[in-house]
Amino acid sequence: MDIITNAVYFGIAGAIIMFLFNIFHCIFAVIFGVRIEKFGMLYNIGNRSFLTFKRNHTEYMLGWIPTGGYVKISGMIDESMDGESMEIKDYMLLSKPPIVRFICTAGAPILLIIPFIISASFIYETNSLNEGFQALNVVINNLYQYGIGAIDSTQAVANWNAIASSYNVFSIILCIMALFIAFSTMIMLLITTTAFKKFKIVLVFTVLYYAFLLYLLYIVGSLYFSLHSFTDAILAVLKYTVTIFIISFVLLVLIKMMPKNKYF
Repeated sequence: MDIITNAVYFGIAGAIIMFLFNIFHCIFAVIFGVRIEKFGMLYNIGNRSFLTFKRNHTEYMLGWIPTGGYVKISGMIDESMDGESMEIKDYMLLSKPPIVRFICTAGAPILLIIPFIISASFIYETNSLNEGFQALNVVINNLYQYGIGAIDSTQAVANWNAIASSYNVFSIILCIMALFIAFSTMIMLLITTTAFKKFKIVLVFTVLYYAFLLYLLYIVGSLYFSLHSFTDAILAVLKYTVTIFIISFVLLVLIKMMPKNKYF
């Protein structure tokens, strides 16, 4: 499968998984009476957003940088790390029991198992989960083998093309995006909660975490650039960016057009 098609698939999958991740956060917030302050698709450049509007107590924003989405829950733990006193109100996360805090923060990445399993069931034409998991194992192992230098870029792409010819590539990409967002979110949650009120420790682990993400980006980028021209690779990045931006924009516009209600 060509690089441009893969880029578009990643853009579609990224927008879908980010949106579901944010919606799952909102669902738990509604259930437990916690206020969602911000609902963001993509990241801003400074304080500038492409699109912003407010419904009830939530500010919805569409940023510019296609690296992820986010939800800001009122009274999140990391807000108290500055050492300043904060008046705790009923709609804040800090006013809730520990089990509710855990559910509201960890529930969304855990629920990503739903789109993961659904997508995995469509990887193979027989809708076999076992076949889907086997295909995912091959894909992840292929990337790992390339990352450690056990195989070169030519072999890595040949392995991927062999998978693409037998399985549903879009479903595989959806699964990978769901896994990546779920695990990366849980890691950041683990860092911030275990190092509560210890800013330097959080900073060190956060830097290490993002360094690892940059390394993964370097592996994928080097694979693309080793087999495609610079122009084709840049075009693929643009295709991914435009795809994820358009879908994110449409999803937020649909939210804005929804009839007024007490939830969204």
